Amino acid sequence: TGDAVKAAMEGIRKSLPPDVELRLIYASSDWVKGSLRGLQHTLIEGALLTVAIVFLFLHSWRSTVITGLTLPLSVISSFIAVQAFGFTLNFMTMMALSLCIGLLIDDAIVVRENIVRHIAMGRDHHTAARQGTDEIGLAVMATTFALCAVFVPVAFMGGIIGKFLYPF
Repeated sequence: TGDAVKAAMEGIRKSLPPDVELRLIYASSDWVKGSLRGLQHTLIEGALLTVAIVFLFLHSWRSTVITGLTLPLSVISSFIAVQAFGFTLNFMTMMALSLCIGLLIDDAIVVRENIVRHIAMGRDHHTAARQGTDEIGLAVMATTFALCAVFVPVAFMGGIIGKFLYPF
């Protein structure tokens, strides 16, 4: 339980008769803290698995490092955006963040794999990056815009449901 709950209980305990026992039965803060710990573990496991899979399939340290750096940068920039828009960390924002970060990493891996394919065909890194991105860029943008077309209208929903889904 949190320090504030303990302090409040001590204040209440002082005003109670000595033969009355005060016990905390349930604190939702424990459940929330456990959920956040679980989320942290899941993020770390997901990042490590993503980096390992990129290395196993692409056999490239360079691609692995790029993917490994993309993960924390996307998480940090996502939390900056959450802060800038005034959202709190709740299940809707966490669900939205996991969806967005997953799509970003997925798109980055697809583009990176195509660039690695061009490098394997003998092109230099600059040409491979340009041609690989040109080939796959439209498909990546199409999936991103399709997802925006699905989820952006949720932000304009009215009523109580709209208030709940707005952070998503």
